This record gives sequence, structure tokens and C-alpha cells, in this order.
Amino acid sequence: MKLFVLGATGGCGKELVKQALEAGHQVTAVVRNPDKVKMRDDNLTIIKGDVSSEASLADGMKDQDAVISCLGAMPTEDTKAKFTFFSDSIRVIVGAMRAAGVDRLVCITAWCTVRVPEAPERIKSFWYPSYVGVVTEDQGRMEKYLAEEAKDIRYTCVRPPELNEEPLSGKPIIAKEAYCIDLNEGLIGIPRANVACFMLSMLTTTVWDWKGVAIALQK
Repeated sequence: MKLFVLGATGGCGKELVKQALEAGHQVTAVVRNPDKVKMRDDNLTIIKGDVSSEASLADGMKDQDAVISCLGAMPTEDTKAKFTFFSDSIRVIVGAMRAAGVDRLVCITAWCTVRVPEAPERIKSFWYPSYVGVVTEDQGRMEKYLAEEAKDIRYTCVRPPELNEEPLSGKPIIAKEAYCIDLNEGLIGIPRANVACFMLSMLTTTVWDWKGVAIALQK
């Protein structure tokens, strides 16, 4: 498949690009600074783009089979009160997809983009009061936009728990249409490699189209 990958220089993005190339996909990696991408492959095209500019994305999206967003961002002390990176950038991404005629989107968000009562205590006590809570709140606005204003886009929002740098785990993945996974069933941490692998698996199924899916490694 031809994949247009956003956030290709981040932790999940680099892992996803690597796995996609190993699987034989053709990857167009979109980055603000192409010099930051050290990986080279005959099936890898690197282009400069900015998620604040629809025009910088639309041309590269033409003839792609899917868009995968591994974008990540954290607020600063100055921006945390009005942090809208995800809810702003998704509008640009969807606009570019419509212009390019691409309708499949897989993106990463996180557990508890809505503050549900069943959230683990660690999420309530650590994520919510911190900058992480600011991020997940805006990711929730992004998910709401996709659900309400982008019904023409076959989106899947992959919601992992805490990301880590451990190697790919062979443990089974629990996946549910939910905002989190019960910690009696799943682990609070997951390798970025497993998240990337799960995101790529969404390209060969329609089960999670137009849905948000919480994932975790099985205990």
C-alpha cells in the first residue's frame, strides 16, 4: 500500500515507518525538517510539510491509499490554557485528504480522551492534573471533530496507554471500543513498537472504521 505518514520523526512515527517498509509498503514521510530523517529506503519518500498548511500536505497525499498520523505535541506553560494542536491540525489533515481524494485515516490519540469514571486511578491522579491531561483533552476534541464533522473519512483513532521504548512484545493485544482498558485485564504501559504494529494492522480490516479503539498488552 501507499502510506502517507505524519509525525514520522517521533517515537511511534519512526517505528511505524520502519515496520511499514519491512512489510513492503511505499511510505511518504511528511516532516517539517527532512534533515532529521536518517532512514533511507527505495520505498521511502521524504517530503517537507506542515500540519498548519493544507496546501503543503494535499499534493503529497494524491494517489495514497491511507494517511497515518503519529503526531505528538506537548503544551508549554504559555500554551497549556489554550492548547489546540490536535483539534486544529486534524482539520488541516482532513481538508488535505478531501482535496487529494483519500478517505482512510489511522491516527494515534490516548486512553481517556474523555474523562470516564472507569479510568484507572493512575490516570485520574497523574494524567489529568498534568500536561498529559491538557493533551488528552485536546485529542478528545479531535476525536469529536472526526465523529461529527468528518463522516466521509474512514477514521480509526487508536488509544494506547503509557508509551515506552521496550522492544516489540509478543503478548496479545486487547482492543476494545472504549476509552481505556481495565487494569485487571491489561497493562498500563505499551511499547511504541506494538502501537505501530497495531496501527498498521488497521489497514487490512474494516472492524474499527469510524471508531476509537483502546488498546493494551494483555496481562
